[in-house]
Amino acid sequence: IFVLFCVCSMKHYCIECFAAPPEFFNLPGEARWKYVKEHMIIESDGPFETNRFAKRAEITWYQELSVMFFFAAMVGGPLGLFLVWALVLALGSWTSVALLTATTAVLSLHPLPHPRHFQFFSLWMYKYYSYRFMWTGDMLDQAVAAAKKQG
Repeated sequence: IFVLFCVCSMKHYCIECFAAPPEFFNLPGEARWKYVKEHMIIESDGPFETNRFAKRAEITWYQELSVMFFFAAMVGGPLGLFLVWALVLALGSWTSVALLTATTAVLSLHPLPHPRHFQFFSLWMYKYYSYRFMWTGDMLDQAVAAAKKQG
């Protein structure tokens, strides 16, 4: 009962991450936090009412399709590569084994692009999942202080 009382008497917060404007990602770190604190945090003196956050984020068809293709490639790519390896080893020539080895090496060792180029895609994934970050009390302040302490 005491725990329930403590949780119910704390302030509750929510950031609807999918609601960030695209230019939000171009802001420097401190300006980003300032924008979040001023425009994106939803507060409540107690628990949020039931179904307050049941609404899905609005997403265009091409954004949704892009996220679905991305996850299909992330999940299906390694499985497909495994099946191709099995087929090449069973039915292929030494040349096809060498080409597949080179292809696998290039795919696994090439550098990833800088995250700055895919910030728009992060926003699309937030929209796809209607991503919200919720907490109670001063947990966010504690997490930020701990992150600054570690560097």
